[in-house]
Amino acid sequence: MVETRIDPLSPAERVAICAMSQLAFEWQFQDKADALLGVLREALPGLRQDVDFDLLADAAGRFFSARTPVEWSYATSYASRAILPILRRDMGHALQRLTAKG
Repeated sequence: MVETRIDPLSPAERVAICAMSQLAFEWQFQDKADALLGVLREALPGLRQDVDFDLLADAAGRFFSARTPVEWSYATSYASRAILPILRRDMGHALQRLTAKG
């Protein structure tokens, strides 16, 4: 069974998630999309190796290869499904810290 860590996101992981989230809304503006894809490409090597982050890397690949509005739409949909479990893990970690302090 694959271990799922609940530790906080690394800076590279946060950058990747933020860039992909912005791409979902700004892909139609070519200059913004190119800049975000560049940021995403730099952050990918810093992702941890587990199932959730492997799906995130696969979603990034879909953004890199998207050329038509339909492909961008599919990439956005795939990214949303990949980002959500990671954000849940990060929120779970933050909530644990908050309840431990309170």
